[in-house]
Amino acid sequence: MISEDLNFDLLKTMSNEEVIIELTKFKGIGEWTAQCYLLGCMSRKDAWPSADLGLQVAIQRLKGLKTRPKS
Repeated sequence: MISEDLNFDLLKTMSNEEVIIELTKFKGIGEWTAQCYLLGCMSRKDAWPSADLGLQVAIQRLKGLKTRPKS
């Protein structure tokens, strides 16, 4: 179980980059998952998973871009 090896209270004191580094130490958790955790669970509005294809397409459509933005 991941929670025994992870101090969630300590994550609250870390920068976004530090949280991503800490979370991605665990097998199966990548940068996208860590960014989604920051955004959804920690309410860090500046932690968008910019490599997310769905978000790129949504921004492309919203802004009327010819090509989708890159991460």
